[in-house]
Amino acid sequence: MQTYKHIIFDFDGTIANSIPIFLKIYNELAVEKNFKPITAETIPQIRHLSYLKRAEYLGIPLYQIPFIIPVLYKKYKQNISSLQPYEGIFDFLTTLHQRGFTLDIVSSNSKENILQFLKNQNFTYFSNIYCSENFMGKDKVLKKLLKTTDYPLQACLYVGDENRDIEACMKINMDCAWVNWGYEDELQPQLQYYPKGHFKTHEELQRFVFGKA
Repeated sequence: MQTYKHIIFDFDGTIANSIPIFLKIYNELAVEKNFKPITAETIPQIRHLSYLKRAEYLGIPLYQIPFIIPVLYKKYKQNISSLQPYEGIFDFLTTLHQRGFTLDIVSSNSKENILQFLKNQNFTYFSNIYCSENFMGKDKVLKKLLKTTDYPLQACLYVGDENRDIEACMKINMDCAWVNWGYEDELQPQLQYYPKGHFKTHEELQRFVFGKA
């Protein structure tokens, strides 16, 4: 039976409910750059699109994306005090820690933002926090974490909420658990058979992880 010892988490949409902040700061930027704003009605229309199709829908030139993301995270930092965790997620993380699991974060957000959020929540159980400057480069960061920590690949489970999280895990053959309380609630067809589980609540995820312990 597969045994996990190291649980690696995405941050936005998995631990932190950053959707309200991202909507706010994106729409501020949309006004500045003349992009299409995102509304409550827009979200269902773009949620299932690829990232390239989302950019096309919102009128964002592809060449601007590498320059836009750092601006968004800078604005994110300015709003970090209002960032809230998903209900019950820290109780779940504490339980994992108490059961002896190693907890880490691999995210596309900045380490500074994540550390400030965890400080605000008075949570200190994450062993490592690794961040990618490349929005689609999580596989490289996951490989760096494995190399630095000497974690056996087969003992690791990555927990994320987006299709790109699964794609990153596929590239390095890491097990992935997909949660749908975050940004995306539907897998692209080519990914639907890869995740080790699809979890609607952290209670479901906890039962899965403990069953593999």
